[in-house]
Amino acid sequence: MPNSIITQQTFSFLKGGGEMGRLMRNKDWSESTVGTPDTWPQSLRTTLGIILNSKFPMFLWWGSELICFYNDAYRPSLGQNGKHPSILGMPAKDAWPEIWDIIKPLIDQVLSGGEATWMEDQLIPIFRNGKIEDVYWTFSYSPVNDESGFVSGVLVTCSETTENVTIRHKLEESKNKLEFAIEAAKLGTWDYNPANNKFISNSRLKEWFGLPHEAEIELPHAINAIAEKDRQRVIDAIQNALDPSSGGHYEVEYTIIHPITKKETIVQAKGKAWFNADNIAYRFNGTMEDVTVEVMARRKVTESEQRFRSLITQSPIAMVVFRGPAHVIEIANDAMLKRWNKTEQDLLNKRFVDVFPEIKGQKFPLLLDEVYRTGKIYRETEALSYFQDKDGKRISYVDFEYSPLLESNGNVSGIIAILNDVTEKVEARMKIEESQQKFRLLADSMAQHIWTADTEGNLNYYNQSVFNYSGLTLEEINKDGLIQIVHPDDRVGHLKSWMNSVKTGKDFLFEHRFRRHDGEYRWQLSRAVPQFDGNGNIQMWVGTSTDIHDIKKNEQLKDDFIKMASHELKTPVTTIRGYVQLLMEMYKNGNDAMLTNSLSSVDKHISKLTKLITDLLDVTKIETGSLHLAKENFKINKLIEEIIKDIQITTSTHKIIFDPDTDALVFADRDRISQVLINLLINSIKYSPHAKEVIIKTRLTKEEIVVSIQDFGIGIDVDDHDKIFERFYRVQGKNEKTYPGFGIGLFIVKEIISNHQGKIWVESKKNEGSVFYFSLPAFTD
Repeated sequence: MPNSIITQQTFSFLKGGGEMGRLMRNKDWSESTVGTPDTWPQSLRTTLGIILNSKFPMFLWWGSELICFYNDAYRPSLGQNGKHPSILGMPAKDAWPEIWDIIKPLIDQVLSGGEATWMEDQLIPIFRNGKIEDVYWTFSYSPVNDESGFVSGVLVTCSETTENVTIRHKLEESKNKLEFAIEAAKLGTWDYNPANNKFISNSRLKEWFGLPHEAEIELPHAINAIAEKDRQRVIDAIQNALDPSSGGHYEVEYTIIHPITKKETIVQAKGKAWFNADNIAYRFNGTMEDVTVEVMARRKVTESEQRFRSLITQSPIAMVVFRGPAHVIEIANDAMLKRWNKTEQDLLNKRFVDVFPEIKGQKFPLLLDEVYRTGKIYRETEALSYFQDKDGKRISYVDFEYSPLLESNGNVSGIIAILNDVTEKVEARMKIEESQQKFRLLADSMAQHIWTADTEGNLNYYNQSVFNYSGLTLEEINKDGLIQIVHPDDRVGHLKSWMNSVKTGKDFLFEHRFRRHDGEYRWQLSRAVPQFDGNGNIQMWVGTSTDIHDIKKNEQLKDDFIKMASHELKTPVTTIRGYVQLLMEMYKNGNDAMLTNSLSSVDKHISKLTKLITDLLDVTKIETGSLHLAKENFKINKLIEEIIKDIQITTSTHKIIFDPDTDALVFADRDRISQVLINLLINSIKYSPHAKEVIIKTRLTKEEIVVSIQDFGIGIDVDDHDKIFERFYRVQGKNEKTYPGFGIGLFIVKEIISNHQGKIWVESKKNEGSVFYFSLPAFTD
């Protein structure tokens, strides 16, 4: 069933399904082993209906070649510039070569009647985003039975767990680092379960509290070690952290009194409560630090401040720190100074609006106020900004982020701003958009049909001429494509030629008929060329279709005239030649030399005229497909020797040298091959007036005989090598001798060889002679 009539109404199981539903409806399945959708079994249809309408990632392999199907939910796992959408309808072995040795045994297990498979967090690298990536999956392979009860497909329900596994690995790594850091920093750790009131901690914390070394104790045992003056405050802080409205944050400083030694230790406790979906705390944990030595506390603060400043100043990205509600500039790194074209003296300890008064009318001060007030991060991309520097007013586009700086008590004390100048990127895109707009305006003003296509060959733009000519709307063309106005007899050739160009990157050139809005079909010459990026990759196709209907009509009239004239001339010319030959026979022994020479000259010119008429009739036969071949077996070398002998009698200017290989039999029309040889030899003589030799060779290969005719004459430009075999084509050049002829000899030669399943070609350079080759299927005795 052609793609154009596969709709959601035709096959309800392909209804909806988002992007993949559309791709399945639009795909030409006729070349696939699963056949077209109207032949698909109910089991396949049912399974695809489930897959397309599922929000869970699903993949299906079906049939003997395990043809690939998948839904929109699975699509993101294929990444960008990878397998999507090319693997749709592709055999599994071709679609997944990089992991075939991994998944093939699992598929075979299901196909052989085994149980469904289940794998969790399995590492299966795949090709996506232009490279092989390590991807983790949790998946199940399940059998899909056809109507006869046999397993005909494998359904894959899967979920990519790469992010979870990566997070888990990072958590494990972080845990190890944390444990190392805790040990290095001599921190105490604690974990409280609100559900059972149990409290656990590391040994260091138990030593501070004077607690027993049991793995788990009740919270009151720990509370009792807190100094009485701090105990209620700590209890209140714990209760506040266990209240979901607090966000679970816990931070408190208090004194511990060892129950035996009575040693007092001042600790800083930090933690967080974790809540389930019902906002009930299920875990409360954190760390505790001995901050008795005030110097240590000060050092920690200083180090933290230094790390923060180092992060800002050493960053290659433009960053600035604002402090307080007035947004006073505290730190601006080199990248930001360069962007603003300012020095630290110009900026530091000054309000943002005082340094740049022009921003008062812009949105940035208000956004800073909002972030400072709410403590919420604000991000924006390609924001337009302008400010005044030493060189004047500057307009730019930036991606920026405003993040609040929080103190230990959770209050916002400042804002860190991160900026990335994207002016060049935005302006480049604007230029492209402007260029596209100009292209559309120019295209719409042209009478030619102009269209573009993506790298997959899908047409995505038509100029106004297409709509005026076809009478179709954009929606109508997008629904069934431009192919709907192509004449039915031209569609197969059109699609074959177009897809070949898309596949190979070669220019598209095709003559076909387009249906006009009034129903008339007119001939068009369509041409499309690929547009490449700097790396030689195709970015798009630009095509034109030009009306050549009147040219085609004139060509047909010319062909009809040649056919009629050739037939009308043949009879009188034959009659005249008969009378001339009769007169030549009558006066061959006469004494009137002038009459004898005149009749001989007339006979030669009649022979030329007869050959011309014969060639024109051959052209007509070729055009109508009625060129008759009377094939027989004969020795090619023997035929060449006979032709050389006949031609050598009529010419004294050139010596024809024959260099034969082993003789071979060919099954061909002997007269037509003689016609080819005579034409090529006479051309070689005619186009090498200053040479003395023409060399003809035969070379026998395993399956064919190759004949070459070499001259040492005027040669042929490389650009004309293919054109010289076209009908009525004659090489033209300035200041060159003109040779008589209508340009149909080589056209006839080419068609004769082609009708014998042979090939013909030429090797030549200007002023260096030519070698014409033709080949024919052959065999030895």
